[in-house]
Amino acid sequence: MRTLTWLELDDLVVSVLPSIPKANRSNVYRTLRDFDVNRVPEEKKEQAKQFKEYEPGY
Repeated sequence: MRTLTWLELDDLVVSVLPSIPKANRSNVYRTLRDFDVNRVPEEKKEQAKQFKEYEPGY
């Protein structure tokens, strides 16, 4: 799932919870680290969304 979507860790935890109820952030991170997919590759980082510019205030 990680290599297909490159979701952030917190989003990945939320998507895994229905199928693995005992999953938590630490467990998911350790699993990603064990399979060496804990970091987004450089070519995928360029595709990441940029934050929008907003005017100060409410």
